[in-house]
Amino acid sequence: MVRRDGTVPHKDPLVMNLQTFSQNRRRKWYNQRIQELTSNVPQLVIQIPVL
Repeated sequence: MVRRDGTVPHKDPLVMNLQTFSQNRRRKWYNQRIQELTSNVPQLVIQIPVL
């Protein structure tokens, strides 16, 4: 949204949506990485005593 005088409001809905979208995408990627790492942990714990 652009006001009639050409200024853009600080809380631009589109900008806020893009920010929350990027944050959610980054958080989703971060959680996915954590799940991958934690899913590999039991395998490492099992392999260590065998070695």
